[in-house]
Amino acid sequence: MVLHKQKIPLFAAKEEKKEISEVKRPQLRVLFDESREPNKWVNDLRSRFLLILTSNNFTVNKLTQGPINYTALREFDIFVMGASSTGASTLTPTELRTLGQFVQEGRGLLLVGNEYVGTEKDFNFALTNMFGLSFHDVVEDKKMHANPDTDTWSWAPLLNLMLDHPITKNVYNVVFPRSASLTLTLNAEPVIFSNTTSNPPCVPVLGITKYGKGKVAALGSEALLTDDQKSGIPAKDNEKLILNLFNWYPTWKTCSNCNFQSPPSTIYCPQCKKQMTD
Repeated sequence: MVLHKQKIPLFAAKEEKKEISEVKRPQLRVLFDESREPNKWVNDLRSRFLLILTSNNFTVNKLTQGPINYTALREFDIFVMGASSTGASTLTPTELRTLGQFVQEGRGLLLVGNEYVGTEKDFNFALTNMFGLSFHDVVEDKKMHANPDTDTWSWAPLLNLMLDHPITKNVYNVVFPRSASLTLTLNAEPVIFSNTTSNPPCVPVLGITKYGKGKVAALGSEALLTDDQKSGIPAKDNEKLILNLFNWYPTWKTCSNCNFQSPPSTIYCPQCKKQMTD
């Protein structure tokens, strides 16, 4: 008996190829903290930012009930949390330990600031002790900003002082509206600075660090992630910067023994039980 392979319809063949490509490139799972402020991140004002993520192999999820605990975070690869809009953010010791464990095992954490975060002393003290990253004074610039036709846009500095880094690849000018500055200690490193004409001048507004096997970034501007044409994601090179930032976080691992792919925090391959290498 001779068996003939049945011809696959064109549309089915395309679907088959699509499924194969998706298996080869697992999605990174992003979790947004909305336990302190409902609808803070996953909303219509950030539709373009969310579309950037979902169009580039990231899934979007949200944490709606606190406190932050490891059970809630362990199934995700990147956790995004920001300061409150009232200047009243705090982190309990348990929540801080949870964030530390989450990153230390090989995942990513994005801390996002705003114009109020400098007043959140306990919040910044906790972040300084754990990661060497904290938020402080708001950055303004009366000379270089997103709308040169008026002198009322000092709250949206146009920045071009940045270090050569994968996060700044093909990024030349960015807008950081209502951005907090950063204080960096321990092993934290600056990536983008305020201008010499800014107040305060030449201070970091984007900083990064490695913690254990994972990575942490602090972004001074929450408003950068909105759909605003002049100061949000569509402005200058903001979209490229944000995509580079999310691609900088740890990616899924491929087992050298059986090629099975697993999340960044995986220690032993779920399929062959061999130890995963970084």
